Amino acid sequence: MNCDLMMDDPRSTVDLLIKSKFPKRIIVNLQSAYPVLPLIKAIKAANFEAGVSINPEGKATDLIQFVPYCDFIQIMTIEPGAQGNPFLESRLSLSLEIRDLGYEGLIGVDGGMNFKTLPLVKKYPIEVLSVGSSFSQSPDPSSVYKTMEDLVND
Repeated sequence: MNCDLMMDDPRSTVDLLIKSKFPKRIIVNLQSAYPVLPLIKAIKAANFEAGVSINPEGKATDLIQFVPYCDFIQIMTIEPGAQGNPFLESRLSLSLEIRDLGYEGLIGVDGGMNFKTLPLVKKYPIEVLSVGSSFSQSPDPSSVYKTMEDLVND
């Protein structure tokens, strides 16, 4: 389980998750009101995978201090807030910039994943897709899943 903490002050939630021993990966948003690096270090010290997510206004240089500590970097490909927000294709190139920083961990995208955007994502060094509204807004989520699986494996 990934726990994606898109909140202003994730400290108490990070503490709760570390004590629970349940998630595999804990992701903290760079735009948190609390300093993120101490949280990432605490997550790593508790033997969890640590990740950061970066909002659409973020730049690759915002990630430099996290590269040595993170197992996962998640690029927000929609403006966070509501399912169904428009896909921001220009954010995909951030994955190339992140690799240019020397980052070797997983890169994921969150937001706007559907049949139209998935082929675009496949052109970049992105290994993890977070899918929401394509499933939740479909009358047949299993069919959507199967089609997406086929697109990924094609």
